[in-house]
Amino acid sequence: MQYLAYKESRPRGSFGYPVELYQLNPAHPQYHMPLHWHGEVEIIRLLAGRFDCTVGGETYQLRPGDLLFINSGLLHTGSPTRAIYDCLVFDLSWLASEAGVLQQLLKPLEQQLLQVKPYWPAQTESDASSAELRKAIDLAFEEARGQKPAYQLMVRAALSQAWGLILRERLTRPAPVSATGSRRQLQQIKAVLSLIEKQYQQDLSLAQLAAAAGMNSRYFCRFFYRMTGHTPIDYLNDHRIEAACCLLLSSDQTVTQIASACGFRDASYFIRVFKKYKKVSPRAYRRQAAAAAAGS
Repeated sequence: MQYLAYKESRPRGSFGYPVELYQLNPAHPQYHMPLHWHGEVEIIRLLAGRFDCTVGGETYQLRPGDLLFINSGLLHTGSPTRAIYDCLVFDLSWLASEAGVLQQLLKPLEQQLLQVKPYWPAQTESDASSAELRKAIDLAFEEARGQKPAYQLMVRAALSQAWGLILRERLTRPAPVSATGSRRQLQQIKAVLSLIEKQYQQDLSLAQLAAAAGMNSRYFCRFFYRMTGHTPIDYLNDHRIEAACCLLLSSDQTVTQIASACGFRDASYFIRVFKKYKKVSPRAYRRQAAAAAAGS
């Protein structure tokens, strides 16, 4: 999954089909979900293992069969444990297209005045509306995965049915009203994450990150750790290493070239940091991934 962009600004899918399906297992280079946010809706479906996910400050412990709806604009992060999970990310406005009545129906959700009820444990299938909703969501996942002829129409129809059920059965809740201080802190952390997204390939100092939040460096470190659970530099390095993993698997660039492309000006330092996060060297990581792919 391309969680390299904390506010993921790259286009989803293709023009006319703004949908992306991500399928993740422990071998995937971006198996762990760092704190990030995006303007699209995301649905997580856990197939195996466990997945602890924090969305908008609320933590959910997903078990196989559970669904998690992540509403637009919310900061979220996840820690999988021997998990296999799918993520479907799409632009909610795509369901309304240019039809005025549909735009009005979806407007409270698009404007983040309402939120879809986030957590749908598997056992709620005993409820008729929940079972019908799950059936529509499962169909959207399977059509997006299978990509049979006209799958785009099938995905759109399934998601439209799901959101129709959500609105008809009032499976929503008012978006929480944050205090002024809390809103300001969210904007500050988003500004820092956006800076990392756009400039992680360049030299980024602690002072630059602090300036993005409008803070001095000393206070900023405490603030960033409180919001993310990581120090700023540790978080930046983690982001860069995830980017490096993608390049190791998707390109034939040398380790030195990848180090430079991911913001490390010294290849030896890059290798040390890579080993810290991945427990193997970049070359070993590439070899292991190639061997796993050949054996699958």
